[in-house]
Amino acid sequence: MESPLLSILVISHNQEVDIARCLDSILAQKLTCDFEIIVSDDNSSDRTWEVISAYKDRYPHIVKPYKFNSGDYNPTIPSERCGLNKINAYKHSSGKYMVFVDGDDYLINDNIYQTQINYLENNPEVYLCKHDMKCVVEEDRVVKKSWIWGLSRNGTMSVPEFFLGAHYVSNPAFMIRRDKYFKPGYMLSKLCNDEFITYHFLRYGDIHCIGMDGYAYVLHQKGGSIDASYTDDNKLVKYVAYYLLAVSYYPFLAAYVIESNKGKLVKFMKALLSRKLSISGEMQGFIQQFDICAFSYLFHGQVFGVKRLRLWIARCLLLMSNILKLRWWGVRYLYARLMTSKNIVSATSKKDWIIKKDVYENIDNWRSWFYRQ
Repeated sequence: MESPLLSILVISHNQEVDIARCLDSILAQKLTCDFEIIVSDDNSSDRTWEVISAYKDRYPHIVKPYKFNSGDYNPTIPSERCGLNKINAYKHSSGKYMVFVDGDDYLINDNIYQTQINYLENNPEVYLCKHDMKCVVEEDRVVKKSWIWGLSRNGTMSVPEFFLGAHYVSNPAFMIRRDKYFKPGYMLSKLCNDEFITYHFLRYGDIHCIGMDGYAYVLHQKGGSIDASYTDDNKLVKYVAYYLLAVSYYPFLAAYVIESNKGKLVKFMKALLSRKLSISGEMQGFIQQFDICAFSYLFHGQVFGVKRLRLWIARCLLLMSNILKLRWWGVRYLYARLMTSKNIVSATSKKDWIIKKDVYENIDNWRSWFYRQ
């Protein structure tokens, strides 16, 4: 059987109320090509699987459901469960292009996927085609408010502009050209989140943006997002972990990842040095998996001596880089102070840490352009 042109990867967990709306919005797409809807359900305890199975019966050649249990892989936080669920959906897909959809979200433009396909088919050098996402706050299916998530853009966006122009990583907005080198189960395992998926495909160059609303990301008034139950400290530690780990997975993005997240890194180190970070046991279990020197201090008492000096140097380098625009040696040294393994740092080359002068000069222009829109 010939592979479909498009694979739509839906992940679900206990979403019996929302999954039908999600699938209906996908089936309403005006697609002129063969497509498949891969639904990976992570051990739902409600009627979610029944609803999905009913769609399988109605659309047997399109809807392809798969049961999955992320608990078999010892996840420590909810985002790891989502990552494992995405990997399961991906391994069952076969389309030339793919998109990810969360089971409680839905599409708001019935032509958005065909528009993205048309562009990618006509531009084989492009791997990422992005549309706008709308954040929707709901209570009992009633929309209380909505806004564009991130900043709208129409046309081509470079990799530096994506990182440094105040643009948010929202993976469901991207249609992605399949790449034989993308093997998330082997490469990322439980870290298969939005950022890491997108970062992989940035190696191929610019992003094409379609300035059309295409996707509704639902924020429930009573909570429901992955990070809804986290304290601010837990969120900060999680985000910093992902930023630091992203460099080891994608060294060609080292300078941009650090540059675009310096604010959170400074805040993290300030809180760490003053011992004002309070994180849950669940988050401690998450960060203990990784070889990050800075996190090891969270499990001890007051930080003294060489360890405190190491953190102090890293924080000073961050602050100096904001003023002096430190290039590769400063940022690379900063990263080395935060990590434990020298192998991670040595795996990156000098050019990975360079942000060219003309890019720095364009940062303010990009940001001011976005904020004027």
